[in-house]
Amino acid sequence: MRTTTFILTAAALTGSILVGCSKKDSGGDSNNGITVSSKEVAVDVNHSVNVSASSAHAIKNPTTEDGNINIVRDPGNPTNIRITGVRVGVDYVYLQDNAGNRAQIKVNVQDPTQRGDANFAVDNSTIFLQRNVEQEITRRVLRGSGSYKIETASTAAATVRSQGSKLYVTGIGQGVAGKIKITDLTYNKTLEIPVYTIIPFKAQNAPTELIVGDAATVALEGVYKEATVDENGNYDRVKVINSNNAVVSVELVYEDIRNQVGQITGKAAKSFTVKGLKAGVATVKFTNADGQTTQFSVTVKVFNPEQYFSVDEDGVLTVKTGVSLPKTIKLPDNAKKLPNKAFQGQTQVEYINFNNVEVIEGNLFDNMSVGYISVKKVVMPKVKKVGYDTFRNARNLHSVEFPATLELLGDQSFKGCSSLYAVAFRGVNPPKGVTYDDREGTSASSAFDTDTNNKRRLFVPSASSVRYSSVVGKGSNFRYRKAPNEKAWFEGDDASIVVDIQNFADFDFDAIGN
Repeated sequence: MRTTTFILTAAALTGSILVGCSKKDSGGDSNNGITVSSKEVAVDVNHSVNVSASSAHAIKNPTTEDGNINIVRDPGNPTNIRITGVRVGVDYVYLQDNAGNRAQIKVNVQDPTQRGDANFAVDNSTIFLQRNVEQEITRRVLRGSGSYKIETASTAAATVRSQGSKLYVTGIGQGVAGKIKITDLTYNKTLEIPVYTIIPFKAQNAPTELIVGDAATVALEGVYKEATVDENGNYDRVKVINSNNAVVSVELVYEDIRNQVGQITGKAAKSFTVKGLKAGVATVKFTNADGQTTQFSVTVKVFNPEQYFSVDEDGVLTVKTGVSLPKTIKLPDNAKKLPNKAFQGQTQVEYINFNNVEVIEGNLFDNMSVGYISVKKVVMPKVKKVGYDTFRNARNLHSVEFPATLELLGDQSFKGCSSLYAVAFRGVNPPKGVTYDDREGTSASSAFDTDTNNKRRLFVPSASSVRYSSVVGKGSNFRYRKAPNEKAWFEGDDASIVVDIQNFADFDFDAIGN
């Protein structure tokens, strides 16, 4: 449903003060009357228009009698009246205040697809064109003399021609809107019809396979935006049909639409996120407001580590040549060790369950530069060593939890992790460091280098807070919250105040942000 708002102006108020009026009578005294922003409005069927009304006295609820419109008074703004067209015809909104003053608003309800009169009328719905494809539109003239002239108001959008009594339009610029004009030469009347040359509607690079738990965000190209928003504030009218909701979920992603001065006027779909829920096949179909459709089919599989990894007799894992890992992975049960650059080039991986792995040598993704690692979450239930540079520049990683088994934590292993704000150590004793040449250090204080000024909250066993002072000492630039959900930060040299590890599972990280 579209909504148009009439803005109350001084010009609109002129001559619009009505009092003592009987129904369908606009006469009366102008003192202490009811002021309306418009005495007559036009609205299409299933569309709405807002009109304001005010008085020195309280206005009673407005009424109507012919059934061609619905009227709703805004409870948050009693001066605003929303009028919705129900069926074609003429109706009135009747107003009365507590002093007995009356006013009325004439409403002409129109067919949104027609413009004209009894002699000459056209189908006014938008003509959707394809670039360089000619379309006959003669039937868009609903009534007329048979003698017409056709013109284009925008050559960037379309060109036109006539041949005898037939009328033709050709699309020119994709994504360009314009209007054509049809003149009835007998009645000397001109009517306009909007035109739009479509952009091919596509789900660009939609996945054909997903792993259960994996998600992909896919751009929608060619989304048609209406001139007005619907009841949800959307300019687009994209519809989604999912053949199997149990296999995948699909959610549209919206962008804000702004006017020329930067104000948000509504939103429109720009992409969608599809997530694998369980093994199976699903087909997802999208319908655009310009009549185009696009669809894709996706097969969801249960993750099979043998498809992606090889593990030798010593438990060293390697990624098989030529495979692209899914976003969500769990390493095989027999994997015990990951060598340097084990996931080199696998920049799409976001979630890793290291399962039984005990040693991560370091530089897991060859991630010296930003953009080579996309990890958002890691689970390391049995790890003993996290080597030098392991998760460097993982800028989407928000929290990390180290098990009680952790013994060694490499220098700069979390350097550049600018979104990391929660770190948990379950071990009674803090880990030792590991240098770039794999030498063991006395402290892991260099693991969380704060060159990007990220602020972290530390969770350790409360009885071990003193032991961890070397990890969060002043030299490490480690920072953490004073207490749960507080905004103030303690610097690293205030290491005596920590958060008990018992609170880690229940902590609301989203509430504090980073």
